[in-house]
Amino acid sequence: MTTLHRNDIARLIANETGDTIASATKFVAAFEAITKFALQSGKTVDLRGFIKLEPTERAGRTGRNPQTGAAVEIPAKRIVKAKVSPAVIGDSEGGEI
Repeated sequence: MTTLHRNDIARLIANETGDTIASATKFVAAFEAITKFALQSGKTVDLRGFIKLEPTERAGRTGRNPQTGAAVEIPAKRIVKAKVSPAVIGDSEGGEI
């Protein structure tokens, strides 16, 4: 399994759209900034048919230190739930990009 990094995604967008890699890189950076701002503002980002990102609060709780067994307070925090469309997951092995 390989990982697509920001530069790989920009290159693929440039190839797909016929645009320059520099322009595609700006697009990727803008998309990241907009998504980050929306999630930090408590808004859901929904790219229907692809992915839904939803900020939510995780309540504080008491956990255990696995080495000592001592109780540890875990503070509440904001997390992002990601739900991927079944169309993206599919039932095939997928192909090479």
